[in-house]
Amino acid sequence: MAVGTYSLITLAELQNFSGIPASPTAAQTATLEALIDGTSDAFEKYIQNGLINRAYTEDYSWEELSRHWTSQGPHRIELRRYPIVSVTSITDQASTPNTIAATEYWLDKPHGWLVRNGVWQRPVDANGWETYWTIVYTAGRFASTATVDTGIKLAMKMQVAHAFANPNSIKKHEVDDLQIEYHALTAEAAVLPLLPSVRSLLSTYVRRVV
Repeated sequence: MAVGTYSLITLAELQNFSGIPASPTAAQTATLEALIDGTSDAFEKYIQNGLINRAYTEDYSWEELSRHWTSQGPHRIELRRYPIVSVTSITDQASTPNTIAATEYWLDKPHGWLVRNGVWQRPVDANGWETYWTIVYTAGRFASTATVDTGIKLAMKMQVAHAFANPNSIKKHEVDDLQIEYHALTAEAAVLPLLPSVRSLLSTYVRRVV
């Protein structure tokens, strides 16, 4: 087993931190890698955003688009993940799908917005009913695990080390969205609240700009 593509630190980085064995056993390695993956997922849930660049395919209904109206109609689509790296396609469900060309909008990359001077076309299905735009795009703050900033890496080390040092405190329960979920060797989901110091380190990322 190895850490996932979107994990925020590597096992090698973690091994330099206090309380983590420099030469872990096979069992310890499996646990630490599971904790790294689970903590990375928990951080993204807490921030409510992806951190490492990845591709997304998401649907945006006309009702959702209509939250951002000008006097003529909706003028922007607020993507759920940001900052935007690129947009691959925007299509609806018409018999011959309508598309929105890249020349018809501009990217507000830091905020994750697709902005038009005019009104967005209404997406429709094969029967002409208003439906949704399917948008394929890439977003994230960091190109890879190696480029994740030091504050997030420190928060990862603190949280994983705490969970590793306190295995008896990990219980199956829900604690709002401040939680870590990982598959332990028993394949059960374990949950541990994020440390206050970790939440403090992550606070700067809980916003709509880079």
